[in-house]
Amino acid sequence: MKRTLLLLTLKGIILSLVMVFIVSCNLFGIGGGSGIKTILLNRDIDQDGDNDVVSIFHNIAGGNNWEYGISIYVDSNGKVYVTGYSSNGSNEDMYVIKINSDGSLDNLFGANGKVVLNNIAGGNGGDYGNSLYVDRSGKIYVTGSSSNGRDYDMYVIRINSDGSVDNTFGTNGKVVFNSIAEGNYLDFGKS
Repeated sequence: MKRTLLLLTLKGIILSLVMVFIVSCNLFGIGGGSGIKTILLNRDIDQDGDNDVVSIFHNIAGGNNWEYGISIYVDSNGKVYVTGYSSNGSNEDMYVIKINSDGSLDNLFGANGKVVLNNIAGGNGGDYGNSLYVDRSGKIYVTGSSSNGRDYDMYVIRINSDGSVDNTFGTNGKVVFNSIAEGNYLDFGKS
């Protein structure tokens, strides 16, 4: 069973962010490859005079298995940012996607609208995006947790408005915290 990220947008405003369990993504014409499917609904849910849009995202990190959207942010221009984690085939990678108000990926951001990061704390295990914020200059701050090989560390990463990691922040664009409460086990960043 594949899990696919579904975003329902109403003129660029997110109505809901839910996980959908789809037996086959072929139901939506996505298949096994990386995909986005934007469907124009034949109804006006928000009653603003136009039909609304559903966007379905699949295979963000290339593992063809699952996507989880954890945090969402809508900027003043109606651009939508989502962070979470996606299967890469062997574990999970943190991602940020940037979506236009029509539900399509913003291809000027990252690699075709998405930034996928792994090995944040150096452990080559799971990397999870839990929360994000976009400041006035368009810089994106993501916090979450990442495997260091033994346990999980909390991190903060700063991403530029074009989707590149801001290497002027912390060490190579990230700050990693281990053993914040001196317990040396699980450190998670959320807001």
